Amino acid sequence: MTVVQVRPSVLAQAKAAWGADFPDWVQALAVAIDAEGYAAVARQLGYRSAGNLYDVMARRIRASLDHIEARVRAAIMRDLVDCPALGPIRGAECLANQALPFSTSNPAAVRLYRACRSGCIYSDIREVTEQ
Repeated sequence: MTVVQVRPSVLAQAKAAWGADFPDWVQALAVAIDAEGYAAVARQLGYRSAGNLYDVMARRIRASLDHIEARVRAAIMRDLVDCPALGPIRGAECLANQALPFSTSNPAAVRLYRACRSGCIYSDIREVTEQ
């Protein structure tokens, strides 16, 4: 007879680590990790590795969580945003577009770059940089 050990879900582990202070965005992150895995969610959030996500789930991170929270809210919790340059797009696409470098390849790319940096309410970019 084989004994199979069942690991608790990421959601259960996060609830145990966070206790009564369990934020909604950590819950959404844990549910996404349970569904897709750490690596896939890390890529969706724009991280190269899932190290920060492990630390958030275990509540071991000492730095400010504001940046991670903003990415989770943008990529996982937000369904559609009304992009000033492209119209309605998914939150994850919005987050990815903000990371694109300036490009003169087509007028839409220029409009997108400028829209992300000129006060868009969905943008994490707060500095205006002229190209």
